[in-house]
Amino acid sequence: SSGINAEYGGKRNEKGETDMDMIIDNQHHVMVATPTEFVRTFGGKRVIEKVLIANNGIAAVKCMRSIRSGLMSCLENEKAIKFVVMVSPEDLKANAEYIRMADL
Repeated sequence: SSGINAEYGGKRNEKGETDMDMIIDNQHHVMVATPTEFVRTFGGKRVIEKVLIANNGIAAVKCMRSIRSGLMSCLENEKAIKFVVMVSPEDLKANAEYIRMADL
C-alpha cells in the first residue's frame, strides 16, 4: 500500500482495497478525468478552475508549461485549468508568448 493510500483512509472492499487503490495503477499514477474528480478522490474541498499568472515573460511561460505538464500527467488534459494573465500594453503590442498561451 502506498503512502497516499495510508493517508486516504477510505473504506476497504472484500479484497482489502480502498477506492484509492482501485484508481492507482502499478506505477502510482492517479487515473481521474477532471479536476473535480481529482479533488474529491484526495479528500479536498476546493477545485481550482483558473489560475492568475501575475508575471510576464519567460517566468509566466515556464509556469504555464509546468502546470500543463502536470495536468497531462494526472488528467491527460492540459486545458483542465484555465490561465488568466495580467498584460502590459507593451507585451500586448509585442504579442508576447505568455499572452498567446493564456486562456482568458
